[in-house]
Amino acid sequence: MAAGVSESTRREYAARMNRVVDHIQAHLAEPLDLERLSAVACFSPFHFHRLFSAWMGETLQSFVHRLRLERAAQLLVFHRLTTISDIALECGFSSASVFARSFKAAYGVSAGEWRNRKICQTNSKPCEAETAAFLGFSKLPGPAARQLENHMTHTLFDVQVRRLAPLTIAYLRYIGPYKGDTELFRRLFAKLFAWAGPGGLMPPGFRYLSLFQDNPKTLLQNSAEIALTFLTGL
Repeated sequence: MAAGVSESTRREYAARMNRVVDHIQAHLAEPLDLERLSAVACFSPFHFHRLFSAWMGETLQSFVHRLRLERAAQLLVFHRLTTISDIALECGFSSASVFARSFKAAYGVSAGEWRNRKICQTNSKPCEAETAAFLGFSKLPGPAARQLENHMTHTLFDVQVRRLAPLTIAYLRYIGPYKGDTELFRRLFAKLFAWAGPGGLMPPGFRYLSLFQDNPKTLLQNSAEIALTFLTGL
């Protein structure tokens, strides 16, 4: 964005872009053309297309296409009883054949092979997984993610599912690479707390969390989105 833009204008543009990103993530199965999304942002199509590319670092078409593929890659593994054709349609692809070509171009394997490999890796023992990796069955998806192993893959967590009362949420959205960048998290939380503190939004016992919008095991790019969320009981 141009250096001469005022801070109030910058905040307004950020709010509009966040609204568009939220809309895309919630409606991947629906048509997401330029005219429809520019209306969500309340910009002209020409102005919106230019702003989106500058704001997100990729074109609108590339962003939507990437999110659809990443969503499909995740559903192929976690929705094992859903057919590949149904997943393609659920993620907004016009046909199974279009999805098949797009998926293989992005991930280097067919959707069926991706599903079989991931399920096999999930069910295998660590030593078997290492053997599979040696034979060329990469544990990491996507052309940009295969260079390094994610050691969190085999870490066990005590996961709890709870139903919480409604809360008011304030958040900062960050677009860009974040893996291993602890200083980035410090800066973002510091900015969030600097805003919340003077407003009395940090009472004793307040909670905060980091929300990763993308699954790092299915990312097609090193760039990803994370939302830092501050929760209050208001």
